[in-house]
Amino acid sequence: MFTYFKICFKKTIYYLPAFLAGSILILLLAGGALHICLSRTAGASLINIRVGIVASPDEPMLDWIMDILQEMKSTTASCEFKLMSEEDADSALRSGEISTAFIIPENYIHSLMVGENSPVIIRYHKDSVDIASFLIRQLTEAASSYIISTEAAIYSMQDYYAINGIEPLYDDAKALNLIFLDEVIKRDHMIKSTKSYSALDLPLALYYTLAFLVLWIFMSGLCACRMCGGMPGSLMRRVSCRMPSPSLHSSGMSAGSRSYGPLPIATQTLLRFLSFIVVMCGFYLLITPLIALDFSPIAKTNWSDSVLVLIRFLPAVICAEAFIFTIYTWFSQVNVGIMFLSFFTLACGFVCGCFHPMQYLPESFDTVSKVLPMRGMMEYMGTVCSGSGNDNVGFYLAKLIVMTVAAVGFAIAGDVYYSRKS
Repeated sequence: MFTYFKICFKKTIYYLPAFLAGSILILLLAGGALHICLSRTAGASLINIRVGIVASPDEPMLDWIMDILQEMKSTTASCEFKLMSEEDADSALRSGEISTAFIIPENYIHSLMVGENSPVIIRYHKDSVDIASFLIRQLTEAASSYIISTEAAIYSMQDYYAINGIEPLYDDAKALNLIFLDEVIKRDHMIKSTKSYSALDLPLALYYTLAFLVLWIFMSGLCACRMCGGMPGSLMRRVSCRMPSPSLHSSGMSAGSRSYGPLPIATQTLLRFLSFIVVMCGFYLLITPLIALDFSPIAKTNWSDSVLVLIRFLPAVICAEAFIFTIYTWFSQVNVGIMFLSFFTLACGFVCGCFHPMQYLPESFDTVSKVLPMRGMMEYMGTVCSGSGNDNVGFYLAKLIVMTVAAVGFAIAGDVYYSRKS
């Protein structure tokens, strides 16, 4: 048994240089892309549309209407309304501080209530062609449609009063406008506003860093195809001289004949997996100090603490490597295994929230992701980083152990299947 383990270990080491080159290259490329994305989004504001409101300070009900605009759920997350003078608005437009300016004439609210047509001046920057300007134009059209409907209703009321000889009252026009305004406020109640967190209340930068680590571990598996498969010819000849075995010599421990002497197939699979895990964990521990250089400022810890946190991620690494090992066990052809692992990584990463937080995905994705390895890895790693308690860490650790055992069991089933098939 020990001899077989040494054989598997030598085979894994034989392909280690190629794995190191590919894995480090993926780490540098993906890490550079992650660093650029995080640096560009650092400190970015959620509000991308700023609107200047120019009106006389003595305008009746202006403060009340400004409060309504600033508290509306449909605009509070994306729009900011700021009361300013006309000179300040022009300056802000030129500097790009605001996307547009609404210049409200004097006694505008009173003119609306009596049905007078007092135009509102809307100013844009001449070079403004961004999405904010487009949305502002849509908002302007909606507001214009609302004002036109309000004026039409007031004119209709005045015509009705004139036809029936009723003296028009200012309070009636005011009441009608309040009815329209109430309809606008009721529409805002149809919008549900919630504050979403990435996962386990982690900062968004740290969340995506953990997602990057998970994806990198799986993507590095693309370079480990030979480490999970057969042996090179030179090593095969040395092995056959020391411990001759027709089945081993003929198949090279590939997906065909998997029997090695008297060892049971399950034992062979476990020894191959153990040799693979020893090398992968060793590689991860060696590269951990390098990863900690970028991880430290994102996790807001010193370098030594980050190294310890990354070492605690080992159960997640073992779980990922178990799934990679299982995929290559079932798909003996290297090209097919690589293609399937690529698809599995991208699809599983999307469903498990590695590209978008789970709050933005359908509920069905949340249900499916609970049985996928990337979700378990993200939960465990996020709990370790947040320090939310040993109970939570123990639960997610147990979940990873169950997934790892299931993956290895499925790999054993693959070896048994191919052994009987041959």
